Amino acid sequence: MKPAAWFGLALVSLALVIAITACGGGGSSSVSASSPITVSVSASSNSVQAGGTDSFTATELNDASGKGVTWTVSCTASQCGTVSPTATASGVATTYTAPSVPPASDVTVTVKATSVADGSKSGSASITLSAITVSVSQATATSLCPRLPSPCPRPQQPCRQARPFSSAAV
Repeated sequence: MKPAAWFGLALVSLALVIAITACGGGGSSSVSASSPITVSVSASSNSVQAGGTDSFTATELNDASGKGVTWTVSCTASQCGTVSPTATASGVATTYTAPSVPPASDVTVTVKATSVADGSKSGSASITLSAITVSVSQATATSLCPRLPSPCPRPQQPCRQARPFSSAAV
């Protein structure tokens, strides 16, 4: 073989060795793909009365920075309540405080925890803000007159027949 052919063959061989080594073909390489951050939220109960409180805890997985979460509250009513503190580390609870005025009907409140390290990752839990229900039942007045079973509003007047008690008469 001519010396120029040896030189060409050596040059091609050297290029192949460099290319294989640069591509990682000569040894083992480990590619570590980090797992995505996940956020899950749990509540200590499923309903709360007006002015009441409940605890929510976020668990954040795969957050190497350990920055924790921020908390927000949403609902369909004009007043949803508040959380405090508004930012916590993973596993640390925040306290939800319901509005002091009860809603006209039950309202679903969503408490959301968003990862500080990756704002596209969040988790939430819902709680029912219970409306106050009032029930009124009819009562019958007791007779104050000894002879007739009827209420006697004033002792000077004759007794009348018994009638149902009405809150409008009070």
